[in-house]
Amino acid sequence: MPLLKRIFAAAHELYHIYCYFEGYDSALLQFGSILASGIIDEDAKEMEGMEANAFAAILLVLKERLDEQTDVYNLSYKDISVQTVLKIMDIFAIPHKAAVLRLLEEEKIEVKTAKRLLQVTEEEISKQIEITGKVARWQEIPKDFIRFGSLSELMYDVERLDAVRDERLAGDKSRLSEIMESLRKQ
Repeated sequence: MPLLKRIFAAAHELYHIYCYFEGYDSALLQFGSILASGIIDEDAKEMEGMEANAFAAILLVLKERLDEQTDVYNLSYKDISVQTVLKIMDIFAIPHKAAVLRLLEEEKIEVKTAKRLLQVTEEEISKQIEITGKVARWQEIPKDFIRFGSLSELMYDVERLDAVRDERLAGDKSRLSEIMESLRKQ
């Protein structure tokens, strides 16, 4: 997955983490596992997924920063082209669809324009990235590097502090190992 999609996915997942712990319950923290939570119905998952996408886009492209960068780069949204969307993608490290939707949400473009920009194919976007070099730095796909930030370190700290039950910790370690192994196979 390209780096910009990884960044967006991390912000998306942050929303799910927030939802998971929104109703703070110490029993959940002791006995539940955020790594194995898949027990909500499909409709709720779909709605929460859309909310998570919106959250990620807003988190990564705050209105104030969008306005600021529009001024800094002297961007015009009148008769907007794919090139301008690429510039937004490059500045904020977000996917094409998220860039277009944020511009629409912040009333930089109209619905008709958003629909036109959303119809641009992945192939055309890739071609424009190759021609202009915009967004290229965010298109990198790391090959041999799988790291979960400080998750392993945090699990070690939790274990050392005896902060959760041994069964939960063992389950989380096992699940993390499964995830890492499946990623290595891809």
